[in-house]
Amino acid sequence: MFRSIFYAGIVLVALSLVGCASTNLTSQWSEPGFGGAPLKKLMVVGVSSQPGPRRIFEDGFVAALEAAGVQAVQSYTLISADGQADKSVLEQAVRDIGADGVLITRLVKTQTETRVEPGGYYGGARGSGFYGWYGSAWGGVYEPPRVYQYDIVIAETSVYGLAADQLLWSGTTETFNPGDIEKETPGFAKIIIDALKNLGIV
Repeated sequence: MFRSIFYAGIVLVALSLVGCASTNLTSQWSEPGFGGAPLKKLMVVGVSSQPGPRRIFEDGFVAALEAAGVQAVQSYTLISADGQADKSVLEQAVRDIGADGVLITRLVKTQTETRVEPGGYYGGARGSGFYGWYGSAWGGVYEPPRVYQYDIVIAETSVYGLAADQLLWSGTTETFNPGDIEKETPGFAKIIIDALKNLGIV
């Protein structure tokens, strides 16, 4: 019984370490003097020189914003060039869609973490007397330490209000063991949107 529970625990630990991703908001800052109306329309910018990930991320974040009742437009629909855009191009894109805010997400870094689950000896049931101890020595199980490696992606998201051209909010997130961008973006976006809604920014 104990042995089966032990093995089940190991399996659950392994799945939690290598099979799923989650995002946490580790720090945030907001403009202390902000008392204006919530932003109604955002342009979403994913800072990446790779067109595929940029488009997938912006699509997912815009969908999450609209589901939360906030109008949003992907920057790639207005700025097709990959890489850094000129200031004039960015400003024109914002004017074209009538946005009152811009949300920008950039990758800060990716770091690899290592976790060690200690092993141990799990003896069998002991009987009485000398032979009971002798028999239990043959029924024990030794599990060696297990080592797991996983990635943590650190990103920074900032929201600018265009009426006063000021930074309204900035937050840092850590995404544990990320996988497919399309699958991870909705959860990532929800963390950001919830924080912005709580502060009345959107």
